[in-house]
Amino acid sequence: MRLLYLTTASPRPAHSGVSLRVEANWQAMRTFGQVEAIVLGSTPGPVTRAALRREGVDFFPARREAMPNRIVRQADALLRGESMLVARALSPERIERLRERIRRLRPDAVVLGDTWLTPLIRVIRPLGPAVVVDTHNVETKLYRRILAQSSGKAALRPLLFYLNMLGLERRLAEADAVWGVSPNDVEHYRTVMGLRDVFVVPNAIDLSRYPTPPEREEAEPGIVFTGDFRYWPNEDAARRLIGQARQLSALGIPHRLWLVGRGPSEAMRTAAAQVPSVTITGEVPDVRPYVQGAAVFAAPLSAGSGTKFKILEAFALRRAVLTTPIGVEGMGCESGRELIVAEDGDTFLNGLTQLLSDRDLRLRLGTAGREWVEAHGSMEALVASMAVALGGTLHGAARTGRGVAAPPETQAASSGYAA
Repeated sequence: MRLLYLTTASPRPAHSGVSLRVEANWQAMRTFGQVEAIVLGSTPGPVTRAALRREGVDFFPARREAMPNRIVRQADALLRGESMLVARALSPERIERLRERIRRLRPDAVVLGDTWLTPLIRVIRPLGPAVVVDTHNVETKLYRRILAQSSGKAALRPLLFYLNMLGLERRLAEADAVWGVSPNDVEHYRTVMGLRDVFVVPNAIDLSRYPTPPEREEAEPGIVFTGDFRYWPNEDAARRLIGQARQLSALGIPHRLWLVGRGPSEAMRTAAAQVPSVTITGEVPDVRPYVQGAAVFAAPLSAGSGTKFKILEAFALRRAVLTTPIGVEGMGCESGRELIVAEDGDTFLNGLTQLLSDRDLRLRLGTAGREWVEAHGSMEALVASMAVALGGTLHGAARTGRGVAAPPETQAASSGYAA
């Protein structure tokens, strides 16, 4: 089988859930045959880029342009119903390069690794291969949730992305198949959007990279939360945790809170400066040592969509997890069995207090979490699900007469990007 994988994120370094999914899906695809990948917009450092190119990954980097030009380009993409997120990485010349790559490779399927890439369906379909859209979450649901908690200038960016995504998600119907990360997302695509060929392709991690650490006794047990804090749901969760740490200190409960990841906001730093138990690390080479060193992984997420890699990583490291309904959405976990789910701030504080003081509970939850990720979030589980999804995708394309090389006269069709 020959596959072409187009993504908006480089598979390495693993700085976000998006890059973790890209890496896992890319590795899983390689078990089925020849895979070439193109990253649109994201460019890692030269050493990583060179290594990835040796493995068959190419890059269409974003244009270097002044902010006014970028705003104009994104506004134009929004008005034309194209993707604001990848407008800087595509041009008529690059669209033609992409067509030439497809003609040369003659892939059985092209996997678009993000809903933001749906405008490319109309570029690819006339060339013959089946087209899959791998969705990381239901994007409109994500932005609705963010908008519900935003106001003023803070609401502008999610509002524009929401408006853009309304049109881009409608284009999912043009694909031969859609992949969702959970049964919840797949059910949404089927019942709300009326899509037919939809498959679960779960988020997964390579468990060999997550040795289970011993439980450590500490005078001040650690609480940890990881994420890219430029992403509003993570920044909001971090500020909530700082407030929880302040309350724990007022109650005299020993603890340390570690907020680990790039892009901490000024609001986070200002709030943390008033709570001595809080440490903001900024970007780190590897989050695993911080998760390993903590007693509790706490994720008070109030917005988001899809399933969360941070929860998978905490499970893999046998950490006790405390989160919200949104944090565990789509995973099918049970509160009190693999983790604890708190509905509001008071119950979250109670959960922290209980976990910090109850080592046996932490051990029990950590063991159950590891068992869950071994069964549902491993690379083996991903490959098995992807085999079903790829088979269904190619079968559906063949059923409708697609998935074979298109006649030459149809290969000049274009999307708005090439106008």
